[in-house]
Amino acid sequence: MVDRPLRFLHTSDLRLDSPLEGASQVPAALRELFRDAPLLAARRLFDHAVAQRVDFIVLAGNVIDLSRAGPSELALLVEQFQRLAAEGIAVYWAGGATDSPEAWPTSLPLPPSVKRYPRGRCESFTHCRADGGAIASIIGYSTSAEGRIPLDIRPSTAGLPSIAVVPGEVDTDLSTRGIDYVALGSRSGSPQGRSPGEPGLHGAALVEIEVGQPPRMTPLDCDVVRWCDLEINAGAHTGREPLERLLAEHAQRLVDAGPGRPLLASWRIAIQGPVPATVHRSRLAADLLAWLRAEYGQRVPPIWSVSLVIDTAAPRSTDFRSDSVVSHYLGELERLAALGSPSAGAALVLPIVSGSPTGELHRFLSIADPPAWDDVVREAALLGTDLLTAEEDAG
Repeated sequence: MVDRPLRFLHTSDLRLDSPLEGASQVPAALRELFRDAPLLAARRLFDHAVAQRVDFIVLAGNVIDLSRAGPSELALLVEQFQRLAAEGIAVYWAGGATDSPEAWPTSLPLPPSVKRYPRGRCESFTHCRADGGAIASIIGYSTSAEGRIPLDIRPSTAGLPSIAVVPGEVDTDLSTRGIDYVALGSRSGSPQGRSPGEPGLHGAALVEIEVGQPPRMTPLDCDVVRWCDLEINAGAHTGREPLERLLAEHAQRLVDAGPGRPLLASWRIAIQGPVPATVHRSRLAADLLAWLRAEYGQRVPPIWSVSLVIDTAAPRSTDFRSDSVVSHYLGELERLAALGSPSAGAALVLPIVSGSPTGELHRFLSIADPPAWDDVVREAALLGTDLLTAEEDAG
């Protein structure tokens, strides 16, 4: 019988060997942090385990790719596992696609408190506290080379809280089998976001289970660098100064929120209506990005702007002189858009650009979805306008 709530941390995808990516021209002060962020986030994870006095940690796959890892990543894991063992905290580790249990080097023995699941078949461990009392059954498996998911996940027969460790996805609702908590590898996230495609808080889940009660989960942040997506509605503003003021307001809100860590921001500015012909969208975006980096990229902690996109209505041929190249270009795009059919539009464009209906470009440009075709035409109008007006200015 569990006399106090069962407490454990659930996480996955530590990916200790995988540094941050997707940001260019990063200042020198952030470069080391980009490299070391996964290790620092892992340390925070283990710090949480000790501070929260959990019974154990569940690692649901993809902790480390041993084919890419160096001595520092291996040393951190061994050091932290030993630290947890000294605190009486066990580790239940299900290997994912990159961290098969057989691949761990025999020259680096892990403490007995680290339990690793076999590949392709389920195994159950009974977790006991220091007084010898059994408090949980933890059943799991490591991903097999074939990716096969074992189906023999069953709850404890002793009436203990049952936790399934699954380094991936399952189609079956394991709660119907009497499983109290499913520690999925694909849904717990990583302690550290790696790229602009992984925005927001990253960390681990603190899980508490009491007999007869549903699990309680509390997110614990571990990330040392945080990616964020920011969208700004600029109305009809197209000038640099009003847009800088809007960006400054949003940047100050990030500062006031005080996450206490460097932020990596991807900005999208939505402008209502077309940008005037006198405004170069790409040049304006580049100028605003450079301004943000100079204004906020050197602060402590910094807000480093990764990208900035200006989203606006497509320009029209009538916005430009009728005898200009850009006006003729946009007129042809408007003719394609008026066809209202991706297949019809592609039929006009493909013979020009690919020469062969079976070529690689033909497959790439064959668009079956009308909304997708509209987006392609719109982006072509925006990009072409930027390039052609820049050429006219240079001439």
